[in-house]
Amino acid sequence: MLVTDAKKVVEGIVNGGVAIFHDGSTYLLHLYSPESRTVQQSETETVITGPHDAFVESMTTNLSLIRRRIKSSHLKIIPCSVGEISKSKVYILYIQNIANPEHVEEMRKRVQRIETDGILDGSILTQYLEDSPNSVFPQFMITERPDVAASKLMSGRVLTIMENSPIVVAPRQPFLSFLLPRMIITSVGPWGRHSAC
Repeated sequence: MLVTDAKKVVEGIVNGGVAIFHDGSTYLLHLYSPESRTVQQSETETVITGPHDAFVESMTTNLSLIRRRIKSSHLKIIPCSVGEISKSKVYILYIQNIANPEHVEEMRKRVQRIETDGILDGSILTQYLEDSPNSVFPQFMITERPDVAASKLMSGRVLTIMENSPIVVAPRQPFLSFLLPRMIITSVGPWGRHSAC
């Protein structure tokens, strides 16, 4: 791929790409293919029935696990970057015409205003996104299961997913959902989209 911006060339090389300089032009090839763990069952969220796959540390694998469940062009992904040094990739996911646009914009603003040298894990990302870090109740739901993430997306939630992290973060977990069984929380019925589950 022909690249004219020097910053893009440096970014590509740092991310494992190969830059070829020929006759005053620069070409960037993406050859980096890091080793990653295979998709396995979640150790923290085990189920008897239902899907037994879980997110891994590979962003492309995690996005494909969600895309496998939501095959819609309305599933939107906003790429962001956090950390002055780490430049970790964070993606904001939502379903257009279901998610509240104000919630999408608020999540984008929260991610963009993070100022730190680096964030290396999704659970640390939640600490930067929270309104009240000292609250007794979690303000974000964290899951390793693609079916739960897809369910949250279909119910209108906005998710963040970070490279090198096997978790997905969903904001504003209502208190009531801690009291309900998992089967009710993750099911999307006629009331699911409006229940903030």
